Amino acid sequence: MYARCGERARRILGSNPPGHLVLRLGGPDKREWASGEKYALCLVRSKNGSLTRSVISR
Repeated sequence: MYARCGERARRILGSNPPGHLVLRLGGPDKREWASGEKYALCLVRSKNGSLTRSVISR
């Protein structure tokens, strides 16, 4: 999951993303995985407060 999230982030943000962005991955815990809930969320946040614009180019 981490590799795919990183690949997607590189496609969207480029190979040299702004240094203030942090990539996070959220996925199922053991109970959720066992019940069939197999999802992952790739999240981007700012190290220094809130994002002021979309990180996805139009």
